[in-house]
Amino acid sequence: MLPRRSALPLSLLLLGGLVAPLSVGAQPAAAGLGLAEWSGGAASALVAEASSPQRKQTKQKLRQAAEQILLAIRQSDAKALYGYLAEPVRRFTTPAAVQQRLASLGGVRSTRIESLVLGADDGTVEAELVTPKGTRPLMFILDGEGRILGWELDRSQIPVEATAVTFIEELAAGRVVTARSLMSAAMQEEMLPAALQERWQGLQKLTGPFQRVRGSVFAGRDEMQQLVLVTTQFGRLTDNLFVILNLQGQVIGVDFPRDAF
Repeated sequence: MLPRRSALPLSLLLLGGLVAPLSVGAQPAAAGLGLAEWSGGAASALVAEASSPQRKQTKQKLRQAAEQILLAIRQSDAKALYGYLAEPVRRFTTPAAVQQRLASLGGVRSTRIESLVLGADDGTVEAELVTPKGTRPLMFILDGEGRILGWELDRSQIPVEATAVTFIEELAAGRVVTARSLMSAAMQEEMLPAALQERWQGLQKLTGPFQRVRGSVFAGRDEMQQLVLVTTQFGRLTDNLFVILNLQGQVIGVDFPRDAF
């Protein structure tokens, strides 16, 4: 497996999550969908770290990491939870900010892992939190070392997430022209329909045929772009596709894994 390359940093806020603003970079791999050539930044290590071939998880390790994270949430242990953040993410928050977010849950009585899947270079965990106000779904994405890249509470999809999900679903359905209409004008000029379709088909040679979108996480935004992770189930694996949008909500890039194994 070859890693995704890292690039322009994003200052991120995990919506509905437990963490204050973060930073992450998602740069286009050479096999990505017609992405602009952006310069790198310090926070860009996050995506490269998530996809390092030496750090690919086993399912057992993914479960162990997920259980540790859920234990920290149940115990309202901000220090431990802070330690489970991917290193570049930690630089943009504090244990005190994490504690404040945990307190907003009002206490978590119990947790349960609903599903756990390995991607080409990350893992996705779907869980339930039982709080005094009822059950709340939680999805979080872990890098190859079991560190948190992003998570979303209550699956409250916002417009930019809907655009990212629709883009992937339209591609999967073969409606390339419709998918392309969600791109910025500059991206449409760069990426003709035939090339877009060819790259999507190339991805499925690695992952198996598209089955469904399992969910999405809004990772955040900076002054130039926004990042959404779309959890996508294929025939051979489930992976998180990094969809990058401008501030107007138009797709300006997608980072696909370059190898599924």
